Amino acid sequence: MIILGTHMWVWWVHRDEHLTIPQTAIIEANETDMIEVSAISVWEIAKLDEYNRLALPCPVPDWFEEALRNPGIRLVELTPEFAIESCKLPGDFHRDPADQIIVATARMYDCPLVTSDSRIQKYPYVRTVAYGTNPGSGGFGHNPQRPSGYGGNQWRPLRSCDANHQCLVPFQSVPATGGTVDE
Repeated sequence: MIILGTHMWVWWVHRDEHLTIPQTAIIEANETDMIEVSAISVWEIAKLDEYNRLALPCPVPDWFEEALRNPGIRLVELTPEFAIESCKLPGDFHRDPADQIIVATARMYDCPLVTSDSRIQKYPYVRTVAYGTNPGSGGFGHNPQRPSGYGGNQWRPLRSCDANHQCLVPFQSVPATGGTVDE
């Protein structure tokens, strides 16, 4: 079992080129098991769409319907336990509440979090799947070989809907014109 960070879930649905070999391998390996996505990711994606920081290929409700059909994907409810744990994370963790909930979820399930968010990867109290290939690491943990200029999330899925807002083609990605999507 693994937990996908918000942008990882979007990248996986779109088979985005930003997914690394270790990330792709662990996601594929868990398609027959369980790939957990926090309910807070639904809110995050909807907010990113609302603020025009994420262009989905169809309306948000249709996108979620399709995204939740991917093999192995299971939405994890935001329970009081996850919410409380997110406020008690050990050490120094940044103040993004969505990231706090996603990290708390991975910690409570004691499973790796697939993310390219360097702030989360540097947090020593959660197991992550690294950005790049790091021989000997098995793909887990912070990867010092990540390119220094890597912004992580500069992309936009291509919109492709008909007049009734129905998706016409499978999800695809194109380079972004600017902005970032953070977990």
